[in-house]
Amino acid sequence: MFSWLFGQPQKPQEVTEAEKCYSKDELKHLQSQFDHALSKFPQGSKTHTLDAETFLHVLCGLPKRLDKHLARALTHVVTKGRPDGQVTCGDVVVAKARCSRMGEEVAQDFCFEVLAAAAGAGATTSTIHSSALEIAVAACAQLALGQVPPLEQIKFLAAGGILAGAEAGGSGNGGSPLTREGYAKWIKSCPCIHNLLLSLLCKVGPGADDVAARPRAEPSGQWVSLPEVMDLGKLAPEDIQLKRLWSWVLSSCMPPDLRKEWRCIYSSQRDGKSFSTLMGKLSASPGPTLLLARDVSPDGNKGNSCLFGGFAPQPWAKNGSFYGDFTTFIFKLEPTAQVFPATGINTNFQWCGVGFSQLPNGLGFGGAQGATNMGQFALYLDSTLDEGMSRPIATFGNTSLSTAQTFKVAAVECWLLAVPEPEEDSPHGNKKARRSVLDNAAQDRQFLGLAGVKVNNSEGVREALPEE
Repeated sequence: MFSWLFGQPQKPQEVTEAEKCYSKDELKHLQSQFDHALSKFPQGSKTHTLDAETFLHVLCGLPKRLDKHLARALTHVVTKGRPDGQVTCGDVVVAKARCSRMGEEVAQDFCFEVLAAAAGAGATTSTIHSSALEIAVAACAQLALGQVPPLEQIKFLAAGGILAGAEAGGSGNGGSPLTREGYAKWIKSCPCIHNLLLSLLCKVGPGADDVAARPRAEPSGQWVSLPEVMDLGKLAPEDIQLKRLWSWVLSSCMPPDLRKEWRCIYSSQRDGKSFSTLMGKLSASPGPTLLLARDVSPDGNKGNSCLFGGFAPQPWAKNGSFYGDFTTFIFKLEPTAQVFPATGINTNFQWCGVGFSQLPNGLGFGGAQGATNMGQFALYLDSTLDEGMSRPIATFGNTSLSTAQTFKVAAVECWLLAVPEPEEDSPHGNKKARRSVLDNAAQDRQFLGLAGVKVNNSEGVREALPEE
């Protein structure tokens, strides 16, 4: 029997239901954590409750610099808005179960309530308007990064949420508020905010001792681990296109092993605008990459330009056909942050054309089906790196990433997300034979083949391997 129940004739029904999600040992562990926090707040010993500060910073382990909007929101949702604001152990059991044991829908409900409360809209509201969402997004970003990003970037990220909400509601109107349905659509493609909200209780209850699985306070003061940007050369951090906020947004869409070190292998600002230089860098460092491009605004105003790009899980190498796998995605960051994962409609993920006379030369993501549509891409940079294209393509279900479907290129960056593993020696002392890029994701192809999906569009078309 929990100490917070002493003197109560009956447990609240929601606490009883939440307790069913845990074993007796897990409940004892959570009670022990609560009692430890209670020892730091003697005033609550008689009522067996914690004040907001002890709950947030002792039990949850959240930093003192936690934004006041997010602090109030989490306490408000956990206590169900009780006027005294005191947190019981039952409150914590219910909140933790909602986050991690009652299914994805319930976890989304919890996080949307916290987001709405942080926005000042109230935890029981069904919509969050754009200006209020910006307040909540800024609070989340401050916790994640250890500082508040520039307001303009916060507006871009919040705008992506508003647009997702509008699309979920079928209005397509970017001025519509974010609904619970829109929140589900938003976090499916851009999970950084949702993951951050779930992490607020990550140090409470079962699993809290698994240090590797939870966010931690980094030396820089940030709550989450961000990729370390490296090899900038003469570039100053403020000069790169990949701002810290964007590294958080994009890394949340990638597997954990690609969130560690990001190396700037090419920058048109640092290395000059040269396709041959870019391909030389890519050939020297084969691996998953992040390609970013900034366009030239039609009105010539740098403030109106768009920043966008794509994640390429497979190395870039000359190929006469599309290749890649279903983890590929494209994105737009400015002026509206959106991520477009692969839809599964086709497998036209990556295109790398070099030295072709009839086929497009350049780097591309997402292609239209059929010979008559060849040369239509979701994102494409031609071999001059001066011009590009972004059209709505079924591969990613995207809208145009630029203001216009064809655009002038202002800047290009390419980031290597994982250092290539050295080639292993065979038992006979020879280096392991190099595979074609078409051999990558073989398990994906086999699985889809068993499901009746034709995935070998590039069968019989392979790049020439170098002679030993």
